[in-house]
Amino acid sequence: MSSRNTILARLRQGQANQASAASRTDLPPMPRLDKAAWRSRFIELLESNHADVVPCSEDDWQQQLAEVLQQQQVTSLCLGNSPANRELADELTSRVATLFVQLFDDAVAAPADSGMRQQLFEQLDAGFSRASAALAETGSLVLATGPEEPRTVSLVPPLSLVLVRQSTLVANFSALIEQPRWQGKLPTNWLLISGPSKTADIQQTLAYGAHGPKQLVVLLLDDSTGA
Repeated sequence: MSSRNTILARLRQGQANQASAASRTDLPPMPRLDKAAWRSRFIELLESNHADVVPCSEDDWQQQLAEVLQQQQVTSLCLGNSPANRELADELTSRVATLFVQLFDDAVAAPADSGMRQQLFEQLDAGFSRASAALAETGSLVLATGPEEPRTVSLVPPLSLVLVRQSTLVANFSALIEQPRWQGKLPTNWLLISGPSKTADIQQTLAYGAHGPKQLVVLLLDDSTGA
């Protein structure tokens, strides 16, 4: 038998052995991090990936955000155009007198030569987003993007600011998609963010901000009972 026929015979045998895919119930359960360690592991992994984590509460997160904007000397900020963000824009401009806030409905849909695109890619210092969930085992933020949460807001400006509630923290992505709130209504686009943009394409030298935000600041809001 020729080498070609030998290879083809092995491929056919492999196809026969895999005629039926294993069902989800046939697979062994994936080990999951103990819930008591979720928060500390999430913070540890984010910080190891050069993100800054700012603990906050329901009462002070807007003030914490305003302080970060002042510390980073942010003069222009973009937000998705949602009712909550419209209120936030008014609150931030009252706290930071020099701040300009731009609301975007869907910057991706804007024509390439539009003023919206130019402003987003060339003029804005930072973008603010709200995470739908967080993954403890990988230190990842999960953003369900859409008209009120344009993905470019978190992917384009040099500074990305993300608010995430501790109550949305889960072990991993598998646990997330098993939640009832996502059954039958998964978003068309999920962003998983584990740190600022980085690459080592050129001479294997690690560089930040080449393809997206150079800095990531996570506002971790403790909304647990009794907090």
